[in-house]
Amino acid sequence: MNMKKTTIAILVSGACMASASAMATTVYKDDTTSLDVGGRVEVRANFSDANKTAGDDNSFENNSRVRLNIGGEHAVNDDLSVLGFTEFEITENEEYSGDNEVRYMYAGLSSKKMGDLTFGHQDNAVTYLTNWTDKAETFSGSINEYNASTSDRAANVIRYGYATNNLNFQASYNIDSTSTKNEGWNAMLGYDTGFGLNVGVGYSGSEQKINNVGNQRADSNVAIVAAQYQHDMGIDVAMTYQGGKLSAVNSNGGTGLNESDFDAVDAYLGYNFGNNNVNATYNYLSADDSKDFDINNIGVEYAHYMGNFTAFVSYKFALLDDDKNVSYVGDNADNEAMIGARYAF
Repeated sequence: MNMKKTTIAILVSGACMASASAMATTVYKDDTTSLDVGGRVEVRANFSDANKTAGDDNSFENNSRVRLNIGGEHAVNDDLSVLGFTEFEITENEEYSGDNEVRYMYAGLSSKKMGDLTFGHQDNAVTYLTNWTDKAETFSGSINEYNASTSDRAANVIRYGYATNNLNFQASYNIDSTSTKNEGWNAMLGYDTGFGLNVGVGYSGSEQKINNVGNQRADSNVAIVAAQYQHDMGIDVAMTYQGGKLSAVNSNGGTGLNESDFDAVDAYLGYNFGNNNVNATYNYLSADDSKDFDINNIGVEYAHYMGNFTAFVSYKFALLDDDKNVSYVGDNADNEAMIGARYAF
């Protein structure tokens, strides 16, 4: 069994093992089985008016986190392998107690001839496309999070992926559950031209709850078009467009979106030189039925990479109007600064 070929197949098909365990260490390997362990320790200081409360005028928030992942693969024969992967995250809140989150927990089959089939807490199929623009250390990919089927990860996901040298197809289904009360499906097709340009299209449909009280649900139907160009000189340019109908919960407690027409754009412009990266991002979303969900910001960032260690500084310029009649979701209306350092293993 050629373990290298199997790993490449998993990477090409977009399995989350690839990105989550990029620095992982192989702790066991024989002719048929491998076990990898990896993770990161990341300290992050966030400064924003969004962190202030009625009783505390402090703009600082500790966004530090620790991640640990374990992945294993066993070759059944020359074509078929079984695999499993899990990753946990612990974040520190102001009471110095840990908040735990399962980021990934899935298992499945990988075939060089037939593709990959996995089930569990993992990336959605269209994450393959949205990752082209969601690559800044901090301020990118905001437009994906309202929809259960376009968010980076989801629970109870069945995903199938098949890739050739140039084509990549993925489809996934989010199974409804008592905890999430969301279900949906999505599919994508990506094409690698072979000269640095990747293009792709995707579609996502979901039924999800639109308020935090009760079980009222509505549909989202989203079309996605994405492109990415990378050059050997260090240039990286990507753009994602989303449009259709969007339903979502209002985290501020207000009225959620109920099948509202919307448009969204996510753009990334980066330049890599030596061990450095500078990038600018643009995130925009506008829904017809409510300004509460609007996103409009520009992010700028510098990052320096030294082997397993990364240091970065990022700033987000919020471009939304200062409208007192609008209760913007989250920190979309606030400028933010983030300073961080990470050690990955």
